[in-house]
Amino acid sequence: MMLLKHKTVALWTAISTLMVGFIMKANVAFAASPTDPFAKTQTDAANLTTKIQTWSVIIIILVVVATAVAYALGGKAVKKWVRSYWWGILVAIVIIFGAGQFIAWYMNYLNLK
Repeated sequence: MMLLKHKTVALWTAISTLMVGFIMKANVAFAASPTDPFAKTQTDAANLTTKIQTWSVIIIILVVVATAVAYALGGKAVKKWVRSYWWGILVAIVIIFGAGQFIAWYMNYLNLK
């Protein structure tokens, strides 16, 4: 009977120690998880802002390069057309680039980034 009692106590000690270890690990794991419910939304907003800025820069580069190549390789009619519409081209570039920058500024203004 005494042997059974010692084995039961040893088994109970092992199980309780194991359970305490699991509970401690669970507390560490849950404490490490983000507690801010808006963290994912803020991360997504920051990623979206970065993507918008990246695409606006890519579009600007493509427009400037296409205009420069058309001007350099085009004939007199193309050069005349580019000279007559250079204000429109400049405004289009500023609007495309400015829209991306405005969105980034507005996201920072709202503290979403």
